Amino acid sequence: SVANTTYICKYNGSTISALGTGITGTVVYALCAYGNTLYIGGKFTAASGISVNNIVAYNTLLNTFSALGTGVTGNSGNVWAIVAIGTDLYIGGSFTTAGGVAADGICKYNTLTGVYSALSGGLNANSKVNRLCAIGSMLFLGGSASNLTSFTNSGTTTTISGICKYNTLTNTFSPLFHN
Repeated sequence: SVANTTYICKYNGSTISALGTGITGTVVYALCAYGNTLYIGGKFTAASGISVNNIVAYNTLLNTFSALGTGVTGNSGNVWAIVAIGTDLYIGGSFTTAGGVAADGICKYNTLTGVYSALSGGLNANSKVNRLCAIGSMLFLGGSASNLTSFTNSGTTTTISGICKYNTLTNTFSPLFHN
């Protein structure tokens, strides 16, 4: 291990150093860079002494951490994936609430307004999103077949088996594969 780092550090080409006093918790699972900010997700309760719930922003210019509202909670609260599309962060994991809003396993966080929102329609209750990938305005979600089983659009529920996509322009889910 690197001396004086707790779950997160940086490398400048010759030296490894801590980000503040580090993360207090269990693990860091996800990193996403957007502009001069590094978004960090995992299972933790504090970053450099600031109280957070499993997600935090690190300003790389000011070398400071800041909470993203009340973060994500419920289920295990883990954040396993973060992807940026435009000024929005899409956050995947094992949670039921994001910033006080009901959101099963996936949510959107607007970096300009600081507001969390659930994705339209939504995933099945207690969904767990392990991976996210963005191509243009399309967001791909991956999880296990037992934990990512369905989504709803306009009142219609569609069964999936661990993978689907979400169109961020039309705010709709669809299966990745059609049977």
